[in-house]
Amino acid sequence: MSGARRSTRQPPVSEPAASPGIDLDGALRNVLEKRSLGDMPRRYVVLVEGTTDIEYLNAAVEVIKSRCSCDLLDLGNGAQIAIHTPLKPGTTRGGIDELVPLADELRTFVITLEAVGPMCIVLDHDEAGKSAYRKIQDYGYCVPRSMAILLDPKEHPSACDTLKGHKVVCVEDLLSVGIQKKYFDDRSPSCEVSFRDGVPVKYVWHRPSKDELPEFVRTNAEPQDLCELVRLIVRIRKLWSLEIPEAVEELLQSHDAGVVE
Repeated sequence: MSGARRSTRQPPVSEPAASPGIDLDGALRNVLEKRSLGDMPRRYVVLVEGTTDIEYLNAAVEVIKSRCSCDLLDLGNGAQIAIHTPLKPGTTRGGIDELVPLADELRTFVITLEAVGPMCIVLDHDEAGKSAYRKIQDYGYCVPRSMAILLDPKEHPSACDTLKGHKVVCVEDLLSVGIQKKYFDDRSPSCEVSFRDGVPVKYVWHRPSKDELPEFVRTNAEPQDLCELVRLIVRIRKLWSLEIPEAVEELLQSHDAGVVE
């Protein structure tokens, strides 16, 4: 797939002027280092709930780059959208309990001073995620430049859903059922499977299977398996008025046509 790319790119965000007598860099560095984010850049940052979220998104970027010859994280001039998660010092786990206080601690830098950003905070569409979403919005993360968003099934038409109608969507639900079934069939997995008319429609993964799934996805997935992850990155790029590669738009349109059918 090839062709011209639609561009709605905005001018780069200008660097803010430092307030006299305030060590802005030092204060920001202290906040980030407390959450194991010492290497986080200031511009175009996506914060997610955990390390596996990063792995899935990077897998989608890698597959799309290979098959569609475009980089979903590209900002031009060698710059990239950065994807990070806050971690408890000495651990590899972050989650809601780290994201909410981080958003609170960063709001002066992100919302008031605009010393950090654009920033997007991505949350699962479950009770914990929706509660965190409301709190983070109250902190001021409700404008395109600095936004909290949910994995709302309304935004992700082929995301896996539960049979009981509870609209719970986590990052694994953005994978196709097909790639998850391949993973299930490939080993002795630890998970719960929901069926409709004898067909699997949702997997809820548990460790260690949950931790090993990202690598399987990275090495085995096709672009169609990753469309909802791609759509998540596209949602974020549109928030920031960044261009969307035509090949990616065509992939999503083709996928959606298949879902409707």
